[in-house]
Amino acid sequence: MGRKKIDEVSKPSAGDAGLAVVRSMPVLGDAATELLNFVVTPPLEGRSNDWLNDLASDLGSLTARVDKLEVSVLSDNDDFLSAVAVAVGVATRSAQQEKRDMLRYAVLNAALGHVPNFDMQSVFIGYLDYLSPLHVQLLRVFSDPRAALSQAGSDLENSLYTGGAPSRVVEELFTDLRDRRDVYDFLWQDLYQRRLVNTDSLHGMMSKEGMLASRTTQTGAQFLVFLSEPPEMVEPPATR
Repeated sequence: MGRKKIDEVSKPSAGDAGLAVVRSMPVLGDAATELLNFVVTPPLEGRSNDWLNDLASDLGSLTARVDKLEVSVLSDNDDFLSAVAVAVGVATRSAQQEKRDMLRYAVLNAALGHVPNFDMQSVFIGYLDYLSPLHVQLLRVFSDPRAALSQAGSDLENSLYTGGAPSRVVEELFTDLRDRRDVYDFLWQDLYQRRLVNTDSLHGMMSKEGMLASRTTQTGAQFLVFLSEPPEMVEPPATR
């Protein structure tokens, strides 16, 4: 999969129907058309090309490590092709590298068959079009609050005598969200409405065990796996 081929596939003139419609609108004069051609289009093409080339590089690494995974076979893999078609559009619209990485991992997981089912694959990539990296970070923390606190070097668990509200975990681990209940409640509701977490509030008082319990649903757990770097991509430890 060479760079020329990737660049050709990703050109908005060939695949971006929205931009084509905007260009054809009669209300746009020459100045507006020039603005699209020279100010808007090149950066969007660059985003698309960069993402596709990173994907191609990762696929090259995977095919070298995974038996029976060949780039030629992927052209007949509907899960993979659908994932690429949707994800490249989302990646082009996003300037957040963390989100672009998650979209790439999602496509790689589709290539490897690490998907719950075809319908949920499309749903999950659609979620990434709206959800921010902060949403995902919050979801990861509450998949295993104890592990998240330990990894951060927090002593919160040991300081709890009776219990408290799960919001204490948010305030402990997300410094930018301290005293910003309005923000993290909004983020949490987004996750709850998508059935990624199993409770609609972080503020109910409960025991220590309840406070530190996982709050991701089965769907939420599948979502996190789908947008995480495939285990096959991780470099094996060097042998002595």
